[in-house]
Amino acid sequence: MTVLPSATMRRAQFILWVSLLPVLALAGVPIRLASDLAVSPNGKQVAFFWKGDVWSAPIKGGAARQLTRHPAVDRQPAWSPDGKQIAFVSEREGGKQVWVMPAGGGAPRKLTLHTEGFVLEEWMPDGKGLLTSITRDHFWRRGERFSIIQARGKQEPEQVLFDDYGQYASVASDGKRILYNREGERWWRKGYTGSRTAQVWLWNLRDKSHTKLLDGEDARWPLWKPDGKAFYYVGARDGVLNLREYVLATKKDRQVTRFKDDSVVFPAISRDGSVIAFRHLFDFYYLKPGLAKKPVKINLWAPGDVAVVRTQRRVLNKATEMVQRGWAGSGVHCWWRRVGHGHRAARAESIDQHARGGKRAGLVERRQHFGFP
Repeated sequence: MTVLPSATMRRAQFILWVSLLPVLALAGVPIRLASDLAVSPNGKQVAFFWKGDVWSAPIKGGAARQLTRHPAVDRQPAWSPDGKQIAFVSEREGGKQVWVMPAGGGAPRKLTLHTEGFVLEEWMPDGKGLLTSITRDHFWRRGERFSIIQARGKQEPEQVLFDDYGQYASVASDGKRILYNREGERWWRKGYTGSRTAQVWLWNLRDKSHTKLLDGEDARWPLWKPDGKAFYYVGARDGVLNLREYVLATKKDRQVTRFKDDSVVFPAISRDGSVIAFRHLFDFYYLKPGLAKKPVKINLWAPGDVAVVRTQRRVLNKATEMVQRGWAGSGVHCWWRRVGHGHRAARAESIDQHARGGKRAGLVERRQHFGFP
C-alpha cells in the first residue's frame, strides 16, 4: 500500500474541495414563511408567493423554481384547470392587476386594467374565466364583491355575481355553486367565540339562493371536493384551527388534521381532490385524503445564490403597518416601544420567533422607567 506524501495529500484535498463548490452552491436557501399556496390540478406541484415573486415546486418538496422576476410584487398564483397556465396578481404596472403566464414560466400577459385592482380567487371550471373579488363603489365596511373576468380576449364589463359581500370563494366543478366566507375576525385571533365568528355560506346560481351552512364556531376557507357532495374547511372546534370535512346531505362533520398548537391556515386543494395542502406555522404541508392520516411537511429550498436578509429594520408609524408589512426569511424578530403615561414608563419588547423546528425561541421583555411629566 502506497502512502501519499503530505504535500500531495493536501493538494488532492484542495482539488476535491474546489470541485465540490458548485454542488455546495446549489444546496440553496431554505424557503420559510412562504404564502399564497396553490396546488396544481393533478396534485403534483404547488405554486406560492415568496420574496416578492411567484415560485413553483414539486408537492413532495425539493428545489423551487422562480417563475416571475420583477421588482414589483407578484402574488396570489392560481393554476388553470388544465394545468398549463398560472394566473397571478401583480403591481408591476400600477394597481393590483391580474396577469397570466405559462405554468413552466415565460412572458406574462396582462388581463385587467381597472385602477382599483383585484383579488384573485380561482379559475372557473371551464377555464374561460377567473373569479375575483373587487371593491368598487362602496366606501364603508364589507365593500368587496365577487366578479368574473375573462381569461382571454378583450375584457367585457365586470360580472358581479351577487350584490353582497363574501371572501375566500370556492367554485364547484359544475360552475353553478359557490362556497364562501362571511363575517370572521382576523384569522390569527385564536379562541374568538363571539357573534362575529367566520361563517360558511353556499350560493346557488340556478335559483340565486344563499344558504348558511356553518356558523357559531370559526369556519374558514371552504374547499369543494370534486364530487360536489362535500367540502373541506378549517374549523376551530377545540380552539385550534384544524382541517375538517363536511357532507352536505348528512351534515356529517369530521376532523381531518389534529394539530394541538397553532393553526392550519389558507388550505388549497387539487382539482382532482388527490391532495390538500396548507400552511402550519412557518411551513407548507400536504395530505392525501384516504391514503394518509398525517400531513407531510413540504421541505422547499431556493437553488443557487438567493440572498435572504436575516435582519430587516423598518420604522412603523401606525399599528396597521404591522399587518400590511411582512417579514421573510427563517424567522421573525420584532422590536417595538410602547409608552404608558399612566405608569410613567417606556416599555420595549422583543419577540424572537425563530423557525427552528417551527417553535418559538422565546419572548424577551425589558422595561425602563423614565421620569415622564
